[in-house]
Amino acid sequence: MPQTDLIKRFTVNRALAEAVVGCLSWSGETCDVNVLRKFRLHDWHRTFNWLDRAGLTLYLLQRLKSMSATQLLPSPVLARLSKILPITGGALIIWPPNLVRLTNDFAVRA
Repeated sequence: MPQTDLIKRFTVNRALAEAVVGCLSWSGETCDVNVLRKFRLHDWHRTFNWLDRAGLTLYLLQRLKSMSATQLLPSPVLARLSKILPITGGALIIWPPNLVRLTNDFAVRA
């Protein structure tokens, strides 16, 4: 596979990543989860690796469930997010320390 194809394949969709971080606010603020509707399946595929590596997959799924908003996601996306549950037993871990830095980085660059 040519290098440019690899870069495209593994490049995070920044707008989706920012929307996810916005939906994961732990300050009690509500978020507009409807913004997640605009992203295509391709956008999600480009972002799954980042979600997993950042440790945000379970948090996003839990947040959407708590808001009764899982129906906003395409069914393959919901299935992919749910796929990690059997691996972890559904247990949520403590927020990764880098999440605060990540959130601040997005805020500074916006």
